[in-house]
Order: sequence, then C-alpha cells, then structure tokens
Amino acid sequence: LPPPLIMIRHWPKVIHNRFFKRTRQVAEHRIQIPQGVMDPVLFKTGMWFAQRMRQKWETGQSVLDLGCGAGLLGVFAQADGLSVTATDISSKACYAARLNGVRDVRQGYLFDPVLGQKFDHICINPPYYRHVRWFTPFKSALVGSDEFVAQLLKLYPSFLTTNGQFWIATGRGAGWLEKTLVNAGFTGETENVDGEALTLWVRGPYEPNNRYATS
Repeated sequence: LPPPLIMIRHWPKVIHNRFFKRTRQVAEHRIQIPQGVMDPVLFKTGMWFAQRMRQKWETGQSVLDLGCGAGLLGVFAQADGLSVTATDISSKACYAARLNGVRDVRQGYLFDPVLGQKFDHICINPPYYRHVRWFTPFKSALVGSDEFVAQLLKLYPSFLTTNGQFWIATGRGAGWLEKTLVNAGFTGETENVDGEALTLWVRGPYEPNNRYATS
C-alpha cells in the first residue's frame, strides 16, 4: 500500500490513540499508553524494532532511545541490563515513558537533551511517511522530511562511543529514506513480518564516505 492508504487503514486506531488511553501487553511487559501518545504496536516497526535490538545489544552497554514515544524500546533495554536514556520532543511521550518505568527520560529535540554524552547504541524509529497532506494526529512522529534526516545523519556520530552503532528501523513507505541510508553507508537487514518488509539499518561512528558527516 502507498503511504496515504496505509494511514487510511490505521486511521480509526490513530484517532483512538489521540483521544483515549490504553494498555498493551508486549512480551513480558505491560505498556501503558496515555491519551495523545502513539501506540508502539500500531505500526509493525515499533515492537519489531525493540525485539530485534535485544539480539544486538549486550548487558552493561548504554542506549539512547531517540523519539522514545511510550518507551517500549527503553523498557526492553532496561530489562536486559543496559543503561538507558530516552528522549522525545513530546511532553506526553516523556510522561508515558516514565510511567512505563524508564528511569532517565528527557524532553527535547533530537540530541539536544544529551549534549556531551556518548552511547554504545543510538536507536530511532523515525518518521518516514510522506505526502500526507490532510490533518494527521502524531504528524511529527509519522511524516518525515529530508531536512530532518539530514540533521539526524549529520549529528549522530558525535554521540557514539568509539565502537558504537546507530540503528534505524524502517517499514513500508520508507523507500525515499532507505535510498538516503544506503548512500550514507548504512547496511540493512530485512525481514518479512506479516507481509511487510521491515529493515533494521546500522552504521558506526566513522563515515568517510557519508556526505552528511561532519569533518
């Protein structure tokens, strides 16, 4: 399905999400989703991303969950014995992440809340739907832009440890973003989940061939 039809398919649940709270049982965790916070299970990438990352990180490492939403990935990481910092521009999302037990949650845009820090893993399930012109709840979490991606790819290397890794999850509708990631030197692992191709992208801190990299 093209991005607008994907949105139409999920529209009733998105509207419910916007105005009503709910609770989700995700693996061994009970995730509370207050009114006005994106349900991390609504789109396939949310839960899949958190589950896949459990195969990548190790106990004792540090994780930055960018755009944490309700905090699902951070909840999983804490349970696995990692040091977690979660950030989101939305005060409601930060409240939800704290409600779900993430201990270090900070409100702010991109890397602003963690200036001067470095992490073994940086994880983001970014906004990547495009050409959605009508009113869309959670638009900042769903609809992506070239400007946002360029800023993200320019800044992230400064926040990784020497052997750190930057992880990005994408799904149906992210073709434009995936082309950008390939050009930036990312490698992807794709898995078919209920008929949808989901891809986990990774890149280290050093990017000699990445046109977004800082000098």
